Amino acid sequence: DGDVTAQDLSLDLQVRPEPGLGRPGAQVSAVRYRSAEGGEVSALLVAPEGPPGALASSSSIGASATGRRSWEARAIAQAGGVALCLDAPGYGERRVGKGPPNLFSADVARALFLQCISDIQRGVSALVAIPGVDSSRIAYIGHSLGATIGATAIARESRLCAAILMAGYGRPSSRWPLLPSRSYASKVAELDGLRNVQGFAPRPLLLQFGTQDEFITQADADELVAAAPGAEVGRFALDHALEGEARLQRLSWLGGKLGLELQAPEEGLPPSQLAEYRRIAPVARTLGRFQRFVERITGA
Repeated sequence: DGDVTAQDLSLDLQVRPEPGLGRPGAQVSAVRYRSAEGGEVSALLVAPEGPPGALASSSSIGASATGRRSWEARAIAQAGGVALCLDAPGYGERRVGKGPPNLFSADVARALFLQCISDIQRGVSALVAIPGVDSSRIAYIGHSLGATIGATAIARESRLCAAILMAGYGRPSSRWPLLPSRSYASKVAELDGLRNVQGFAPRPLLLQFGTQDEFITQADADELVAAAPGAEVGRFALDHALEGEARLQRLSWLGGKLGLELQAPEEGLPPSQLAEYRRIAPVARTLGRFQRFVERITGA
């Protein structure tokens, strides 16, 4: 589970400009590259306009590359960096069938975890292959699913110089299943961020949480913070989206680590994604309370 380099794999990298998604100072391309687990990884590559210089870069994975991360990626490009925003398997351009992967299944959850880790490693290789990218200045940014998986992925990728994890679970082995169980944990727990995130030290890590998060409880946040001694922590009176002052903090922090002067973009999380969070929030809260009740009475 070490780093994956360009010499170890055939990325079969395909890049197609998307002029309609660009903004002043930033150009956007649709990217596809081969996944180690089969099929292709879909992503957006956001880069400065004009010829490349000595580029700092970031990689992120989330439910959809065209979501909020792509807006913040433009801020990176406008400051002279390049960003690669990945779709997780089953989401965005990689969505197949009726919906995203069934994380109630331990086998599905484990396969998703391992594929995302591999996709992130290959994404770093894709960034390194871009002319002008400074391989010593590559950071990872993960939100929600991207933070949950990222807590383990960043520890397995030594080419990263810094990372930001936003609103992620440290223990998906007990938070993803409908009912926490030893059977589920036996297949997934070794991939929990709680067991792995300390492997990223001593590289700089920023953890962000919202005290009004619809999914991540303060207990969830506290245990991930405890597992990452030395990490900087931002807590905000915000929901799962972590907009506003949380965005300002992470852009300032990331800019300092990559040597970029990042300005917050005007655009934020797409209204459709905000509406989705708010629609499922009551269900998420009820499920979370039920899971914690089952944990208390069963010791699972």
